[in-house]
Amino acid sequence: MDTVIADFRFAARSLLKRPAFSLVALGTLALAIGASTAVFTVINGVLLKPLPYPEPERILRLRSLYNASETTGMSEPDLADLQSQIDGIERTVGYSGESFTLTGFGDAEMIGGASTTGALLTLFGLAPAMGRDFTAEDGLEGNRDVVIVSHAFWTGRLGSDPDVLGRTLKLDSKDLAIIGVAQRGFDFPRGAQLWTPYNYPEEGCGRGCGVWGGLARLAPDADLESVRRQADVVAERLRAEYPASNATKTFVLKPLAEDMVGEVRTGLLMLLVAVLAVLGVACANVANLLLVRGAGRADELSVRAALGASRGRIVRQLLMESLVLSTAAGLVGLAIARVGTAWLISMAPERLPRLQEVALDATAMSFAVV
Repeated sequence: MDTVIADFRFAARSLLKRPAFSLVALGTLALAIGASTAVFTVINGVLLKPLPYPEPERILRLRSLYNASETTGMSEPDLADLQSQIDGIERTVGYSGESFTLTGFGDAEMIGGASTTGALLTLFGLAPAMGRDFTAEDGLEGNRDVVIVSHAFWTGRLGSDPDVLGRTLKLDSKDLAIIGVAQRGFDFPRGAQLWTPYNYPEEGCGRGCGVWGGLARLAPDADLESVRRQADVVAERLRAEYPASNATKTFVLKPLAEDMVGEVRTGLLMLLVAVLAVLGVACANVANLLLVRGAGRADELSVRAALGASRGRIVRQLLMESLVLSTAAGLVGLAIARVGTAWLISMAPERLPRLQEVALDATAMSFAVV
């Protein structure tokens, strides 16, 4: 250990004696490490991290497909048929993004939320932090004046009121009773703070009303491919029974995580390849600098060998210098990555999903270390 410490001190002195070389090498590596780590941080949050729900691989996104080309939402009757006729589907829920006009807290304000055909929290495998989830009765006429609020809304607007259940909110000029508070961090669909039971009139709206974003939860022992085959059978039966609305309709089932990032996956991976190429160029440039510097140290190394230093001892000293240089560059690179990540988030298009999960965490730091 004393030898390692001595090597470290010698390496630090050696680099400090040549500040121009050290600054150029350190700056080159730090910029490349910082840029690649920032991009990896975004990719990790958007693509690689599992969704923050229990068993997220069991959550599916459902869509209707007409003429094998036109994709739309789901109708409520079709959702009900998929749930009842496919063994591998535990439950289905339809949702529709909404904006509610909230009054009673100063000036009127638009709050993002959703209407849902069933127990949305339960489908995601979550129990409410307080109260209960929606039931089938909540969707019946006369029972729709209820609302579930997000944890952020409860803490921010309602002051973490422990007696919030039963309290009313005035949304769109209607008084809705709060029946539950969602788990911390739950905001599906993106940014939702309030959820209400569906309330569209059923007259004139049936299987042709593809107005719902469809979700399904697979049974614990279900296989996705088997469920897809069963969905094709259900679609074929519905085409025969309801030719007016389902004549060319099939169903598309995708894991929710895959569906959320499908449009941006290729672009993000290409960006990662680009910054890794930049990192490779930076490493090659620093390697060339080290080779030039090493050639100028031939006399020094020859003297050390003549004084009894073994080949392994000399190699270890040179590796220690590289380690000190790369560690310093890594630390500076992490600072650059923190700033770069914040900049990438601010510049990201609105359609980029899961930005709230992007953070310079232990995984991203491990990437920088490697």
